[in-house]
Amino acid sequence: MAIRYLGETFDIHGGGTDLIFPHHECEIAQSEADTGKPFACYWLHNGMLNLSAEKMSKSLGNTLTIRELVRRHQPDALRLWMLGTHYRHPIEWSEERAEEAARALQTLWSPFERLRKFLDSSTFGSSADELPTEFAEHRTRFIEAMDDDVNTPAALGRLFDFGHALNRASSMSLQHLVRGAREFSSLGQTLGLAEPKPRIKGLSVEVREQIGSLIRERAEARRNRDWKRADEIRAKIESLGAVLTDTPSGTEWEMKPE
Repeated sequence: MAIRYLGETFDIHGGGTDLIFPHHECEIAQSEADTGKPFACYWLHNGMLNLSAEKMSKSLGNTLTIRELVRRHQPDALRLWMLGTHYRHPIEWSEERAEEAARALQTLWSPFERLRKFLDSSTFGSSADELPTEFAEHRTRFIEAMDDDVNTPAALGRLFDFGHALNRASSMSLQHLVRGAREFSSLGQTLGLAEPKPRIKGLSVEVREQIGSLIRERAEARRNRDWKRADEIRAKIESLGAVLTDTPSGTEWEMKPE
């Protein structure tokens, strides 16, 4: 099947570490004996996702679905949590780690938020402008980390360093700061971490009060780890025309996009 759709040799073959033997070794033996060519140039074997120290899998019946998790946590916080472990290593799921990632995400984007209002203005140049030396080293180190077997934990460290540099560069011209913020955003998006969207508050006073009450009720359900009830309340809030985002400082809401 791989040869049919990808050719006799293709770049990347993925899979879990549990498939190295015998499955992938068998694939190599069969395909290369038939074609006389290398089967795949790179093999990316990911570690297992564990739940309570046990591999998460359908056969064991201990799975959590993405739909379920994104109802509880910010999608980008989940990405940040996963990127904090190298893809070849096992990773342990916990609600606490996801909440820690949400706090870290807020810290990561805080320097970008200060400069957001200037980013769309042509007055402050574009991403084609030369990156100031103070920031160029962080981009270089980020790229080096990604080139090192997709070392996302190290790349995240470089990105946080970049953010700290943006915060410290108070004497730099606004044009250079904006250029740095654009590059910072670009590197974040490389990891799938989209820049946060501005919040818009709205709806009638009565509906806002109802949403506030439901958010408090949902927070209590989450404290009690009653995820089913928390999801039911989220659905009710969304039926009122709002969407929720859980942040370290509490749950925020905004109007649903038209």
